Amino acid sequence: GGATSFEWEYSDNGTSGWTPISGANSETYDPPSGLTADRWYRRRGGDCSPTQWSGYTNVIKVTVNDLPTVTSTTGAERCGDGSVSLEAVASSGTIDWYDASSGGTLQGTGSPWSTGSLTTTTTYYAEAISAEGCTSAVRVSALATINDLPTVTSTTGAERCGEGAVSLEAVASSGTIDWYDAS
Repeated sequence: GGATSFEWEYSDNGTSGWTPISGANSETYDPPSGLTADRWYRRRGGDCSPTQWSGYTNVIKVTVNDLPTVTSTTGAERCGDGSVSLEAVASSGTIDWYDASSGGTLQGTGSPWSTGSLTTTTTYYAEAISAEGCTSAVRVSALATINDLPTVTSTTGAERCGEGAVSLEAVASSGTIDWYDAS
């Protein structure tokens, strides 16, 4: 028959320094979470007598990949409704854009990334994705600012008899007034 008991071991280099894993005596083994470096595993099986072990399985390597990070973001602004182009830099991999700092909905990919048409200022969050599929632990915000278009809120005309200068007045909701001789 097949093996009825098992013994798992790990090594930090895959060739030497094998250490038995206490309590790991099932056919399968789930490595612990929180590993910070690569680790190698192997297993052997036996029947009722611990002295009748089979040979070890092939070595199985668990690779620990570094998490990518978003190292910077650049927001953008415009006057009036429309889209803006946001940028983010990743330590490795690509950028995905979300509408929330965690969870949320994917809005787009890449950098620079052009938002859809916006009518209000909106915060987006950049997440780095490594080639191995690892995602950054923290998303970094970038602001898409939509400034209101200024409007002329009032005007005061002027009149005079004969040639000469007249003084016109206008008030804007924001900014300064530029005068033109045609509409």
